[in-house]
Amino acid sequence: MDGLIEQQAATADPTQRAQIFGQIQSGLAGDVPYIPLWQTKQTVVFTPNVSGIILDPIQFFRYFTISVS
Repeated sequence: MDGLIEQQAATADPTQRAQIFGQIQSGLAGDVPYIPLWQTKQTVVFTPNVSGIILDPIQFFRYFTISVS
């Protein structure tokens, strides 16, 4: 996998890079236990005195980063 990543970085041709990325995606799909088929929206409403809100793509809400001033 590292070799493919290095190969795409060294390739200037967009068509060749797309093919290499396809190989990378296929390899990664074979290694993961599941592939998410959808992703829900994550919405947070807060007041201006609240900071540390982090919305991340894995839908993990980090309560430990929140602070109130």
